[in-house]
Amino acid sequence: TGTNPVWLALDQQCGFIFTSNFSSDNVTGYTIDASTGGTAQILGSPFPAGTGPTYTSLDRFGKFLYVPNYVNTETVSAFSINADTGALRPVPGSPFTTGGAAGQSQQPAAFIDPSNRFLYVTNPDSGTVSGFSVNLTSGALTAIPGSPWSTNGSQPTFVTSDNTGHFLYVSNTISGN
Repeated sequence: TGTNPVWLALDQQCGFIFTSNFSSDNVTGYTIDASTGGTAQILGSPFPAGTGPTYTSLDRFGKFLYVPNYVNTETVSAFSINADTGALRPVPGSPFTTGGAAGQSQQPAAFIDPSNRFLYVTNPDSGTVSGFSVNLTSGALTAIPGSPWSTNGSQPTFVTSDNTGHFLYVSNTISGN
C-alpha cells in the first residue's frame, strides 16, 4: 500500500479492494483472485486522492468510490471504477466540498445509504454531517439543501443507517453519544 493505510473498501461484485493511504495522499487498488484470495495491484495504482484520504465508501454496485479528505480540506473525492480493470478515474467536478470545518482532530468517514442515492460524510471539527445526492450515472455529488446538519455532539466519526435508509446514525467521539 501507500503510507499509513487507514481503511479498506471491498467490492465483492467485481473482486476489487481499495485502501486509502493517509500519509501518501492516494488510494491503492487490488484485484482479488477468487480461488486463492490473493491480491495483485491494479495497473496505474496508487491513484492520487486529496490530502489525507480516510474512511472510504463504495456504492453497492461497485461503480463509484468516495474518499473523504482529512488534512486542511473540506472535500470528498469521487472516483468511477472501471468494472474490468478496477482502475479509478476522478468523477467530473471532484473533489466536492463538504461544508464542514477543516481540521485535524478526527478523521471523517463516508457512507452510502442502502438506496445508493445518498452519500453522507462526517465533519468532525464542525460537529456536522454533510449529505449529497448521488448521480447514479456519473457518480457526481450534489449537496442536499440544508446540509451540513448538526449532530448535536462533538467530533462525529462514523455514520450509518438502518436497512430502510430512513434513519441515520452518527457516533460522536468527544461527547460520547
